[in-house]
Amino acid sequence: MTTGAIYAELDRRAAQVADQVIQWRHHLHRHPELSNRESKTAAYITERLRSLHLDEVRTGIAGHCIAAVLRGGTSGDRTIALRADIDALPVPETCPAWISHRRSWTTTIPADRMSPMTT
Repeated sequence: MTTGAIYAELDRRAAQVADQVIQWRHHLHRHPELSNRESKTAAYITERLRSLHLDEVRTGIAGHCIAAVLRGGTSGDRTIALRADIDALPVPETCPAWISHRRSWTTTIPADRMSPMTT
């Protein structure tokens, strides 16, 4: 498979799940939890990761941290790691219309920095 074909296949697969991933993101922004209190957020993310049938989904790491493992089809020394904060900040925010929570704190992405591709 050529590099162009690989990118085209990645784009095709990403497009298939884009709407669902955006819904997940909207849910998380509607239900923010403060640092070290992200029990519902961690459970929500864990459930979504397990639905993807990854090789491993580990929970309870240093509180509410989650680690998911996806092994590639070939062996090698390369590893890709992705990290994300899941806590909210205790400050007011001007939100896009789709964020409608009643709490006085914000998610970690200010509204003025959201990419049009992910709203």
